[in-house]
Amino acid sequence: MLVHLGTRLCSCLPLGSDFISAQSRPFMRYRGGQFETLTAADGWNRQPAELKPDFSARILLIRPYPGLDYSAFCLDGFDAVLHDLYHSGTACASDTAGSEYSLAAFARKCRQQGLNIYLAPALHSDSAYASTRELMVAGAEMVWNMTLEAAYAKLLLALGNFADAQQISEFLRQDLAYEHVQPGLAVAEAAAV
Repeated sequence: MLVHLGTRLCSCLPLGSDFISAQSRPFMRYRGGQFETLTAADGWNRQPAELKPDFSARILLIRPYPGLDYSAFCLDGFDAVLHDLYHSGTACASDTAGSEYSLAAFARKCRQQGLNIYLAPALHSDSAYASTRELMVAGAEMVWNMTLEAAYAKLLLALGNFADAQQISEFLRQDLAYEHVQPGLAVAEAAAV
C-alpha cells in the first residue's frame, strides 16, 4: 500500500481509482508491517504562516485543451483565475489561430480587468519554454513546483486571507506543508543535503 502526502496528491487518472502523487513519487510504502520512505519530504524549506480559516470561493479554474475559446469565459464575479497547463508547463500562447484561442491574449484581458491569472503546474527551470516565458510577459504568474490541486487549495486560502497581490504571491512561494516539489530530489539526495 502506498502512502501519499496530501499536498502532493493528484487527481486520479480518468476512469481509474488509483491515487497518484506528484511526479509519480509516493511518500511511503507500507509492506510487511513496515513503512518504507520512498521520497524525501523536502522539509528544510517549510515556513509556518498565521492564517484564518477563510477560503475564497471566487476562483475560475480552467483546464486547457486544443481549440479552447477563451472568449466564452465571463470574468465577472471572480477574484482570480487559475489556469492548468500541459505537462510541459505551457499552453497555447500564440495568436496565430486567433486571439480567442491564445492564453497570452486571455492573460492580458484578465490583467486589464484587474484579475490576477496564475498558471500551474510547472517545474521551475531557467530553460523554460519560450511560450511559458511569453505567458509570464503577458501578465500570468507561474505557481512553480506545485501540483494544480495544491495550487488551487493554496490560492483559495491566499485569497481568503490577503487582499494585496504581493502578499498573495509571497504566500504562494512559501512552503507550508511540503507542497513544493523539488525536481528530481530522491531520498538519498535529500539525506545528503
